[in-house]
Amino acid sequence: MLRKIMALLMTLLLTLGMALAEDALPISQDGLELKIYVKMVGEAATIMDSYEDHPIVKEMERQTGLNLTFIHPPAGDEATYFSTLLASGDYPDIYITDMFEKSYPGGAEGAMKDGILMDINALVQEHASNFWNKIDHMAPYAKKAIYSDGGYIVKFGAQIYGPDFVEGRTSDGVLLRKDLLEQTGLEAPVTIEDWDAVLQAFKDMGVEVPLAMKQFSSSTSRVNAFAGAYGVSIRDFQINDGKVVYGAMLDGYKDFMALLRGWIEDGLMDREFITRSDDDTTTMFYNGRAGAIVGGAYMATTALSVAPEEIEGYDVMGCVSPRLNEEDQATLVRRAWSLSGNACFVSATCKHPVEAVKFIDYLYGDDAILLCAWGMGHMDGFDTYVVNEETGYREYSEYMKNNGSGLQYNRAIYTLQPLMMMYLDEPEYANYSLPQHKQIFEAFSWNRDDSQRLPAHLTLTAEESTRLNEIMNVIYTYSDEAIYKFILGETNLDEFDVFRQKMTEFGIEEACSIYQAAYDRYMAR
Repeated sequence: MLRKIMALLMTLLLTLGMALAEDALPISQDGLELKIYVKMVGEAATIMDSYEDHPIVKEMERQTGLNLTFIHPPAGDEATYFSTLLASGDYPDIYITDMFEKSYPGGAEGAMKDGILMDINALVQEHASNFWNKIDHMAPYAKKAIYSDGGYIVKFGAQIYGPDFVEGRTSDGVLLRKDLLEQTGLEAPVTIEDWDAVLQAFKDMGVEVPLAMKQFSSSTSRVNAFAGAYGVSIRDFQINDGKVVYGAMLDGYKDFMALLRGWIEDGLMDREFITRSDDDTTTMFYNGRAGAIVGGAYMATTALSVAPEEIEGYDVMGCVSPRLNEEDQATLVRRAWSLSGNACFVSATCKHPVEAVKFIDYLYGDDAILLCAWGMGHMDGFDTYVVNEETGYREYSEYMKNNGSGLQYNRAIYTLQPLMMMYLDEPEYANYSLPQHKQIFEAFSWNRDDSQRLPAHLTLTAEESTRLNEIMNVIYTYSDEAIYKFILGETNLDEFDVFRQKMTEFGIEEACSIYQAAYDRYMAR
């Protein structure tokens, strides 16, 4: 009974804290300046020089009493700009980025130890009740991910993927021309054998490229389409029975390469895939040259809107993760995580860290989330959203959906996704509202998990990062070329053991041991 009473008191105190946090505005009475580093969404950059010009930022300034200024890295070259910024010593007050996680030795924890970022654990505990309230309702692995191995908070200001239809689901996989499949009279492919039949039927129908694959360095290679059927990752490490291994070192990788080699020889797959980018294959799928592609659920909207008029009945569908046997479970599928790679970090040189933490926590408040997700409501003679009288839910207005280049473009201009700390159901449904989207999500998520994938939020020490980069730069240079030669028939598959021996000489086992240590630390958090 005492425990129940204490739990109830804690809940009441947390609720009271939330109410106080919502009322704790303005944050500043005298226009205190906070300088924020954040990448602009591409479409926004076409009509504004800085988020300082954004109507939502101006409203945030009105509510918080802060003067918000911004630093934006140039589109397409954030890595170089970020490195130059750190080297300059002239830091913003707040970083909103994933670059510490992606490229700084030791990650955000390393940057704290190097005096670039501030350890804000105590400040977040004291001034971030909105954040803690949101985290309290998340899955256990997400709560684990907010901390580094050393106990530093490194996911304060990370966006939370809240919608049920996104959380835990898989948004990437193999997309197929549904209209072509119907013409073949075949069922949707599940097994590799099924795919053999479908791709052959596409070829017989005159489809130029039955399957358009992308170069393995492409981000979509992490979907592990077709490779997952053989229990291997295309270009990544994975977990097998608690042990970190590299996919290309496993026996199944030889079978995967043999599959692609056979498809290329039979004209079922694009031989030029080794040079194909995401944009290349996407264009091939949109214009009708390709029958299947590895891509995301979001592509359905564009594919249906830009399909050539001469292709009558153009339609798309998602396929379940390919497997050897229908009853097999796919275990190397990438799914949506609760926390984004981006997070907010307070610079070590910030003169107003309390206000910086309070501002980030303000973004986790319900009012700020709604403002960022839906826009200002009424502005400049139009509405950004309306309330559906039948359902009572908000919807984007006709202006937002149909004016200019469509909803995606207008959301970048009139909403503020980079500062939106939680993704909400209704606005995200607007991006995935077609019947095709529902089918794609259901197919991508069928009988799969990600139990063999490395957790998304591992952290490496500075020494581990440096050594791993040294090893993998050599590994990737060698392995990409060697694997392509196997697939293209330039090297006999009987030499696979020679390939593995070379990988061992180049240090792949040491790389596995580095990730093993990071994985063990993560599991012990």
